Amino acid sequence: RQDSDLIVRSLRLARETAVSRSCAVTVRWKSVKDDDGEYRMVIDMLAAPGIYSDGTDAFGAQANPGSSTWMVDPIALHPDVNVKANASSIQFTPTGTASRDLQMKVSRDSESVEVFVQASSGNIYKDAT
Repeated sequence: RQDSDLIVRSLRLARETAVSRSCAVTVRWKSVKDDDGEYRMVIDMLAAPGIYSDGTDAFGAQANPGSSTWMVDPIALHPDVNVKANASSIQFTPTGTASRDLQMKVSRDSESVEVFVQASSGNIYKDAT
């Protein structure tokens, strides 16, 4: 449950950032090899400054409009977490909508939680199974 909460908080942060900074924020999840040689799922975000930005990206760092950079230190989930989704990324727009409907199943041991994003509204919610 802790990992699904982290995913939901990350998605909500991305949506709120897109709306408050009038930019597009992309969230992706991917499997990477850590320093111990284990594979684990990470959450990675990219916030591209809008063309009318004040010269900073969505998180305050200096950036040129139109440039973009993925996180230096992505958010790592527990090594035993398994994430299955109908897409490998989602983008939130300045209006709060999402680029697609998202259905994600986050599993660890015998517990699984489904996370959903509705494209038309940008609503983010989860359902434990």
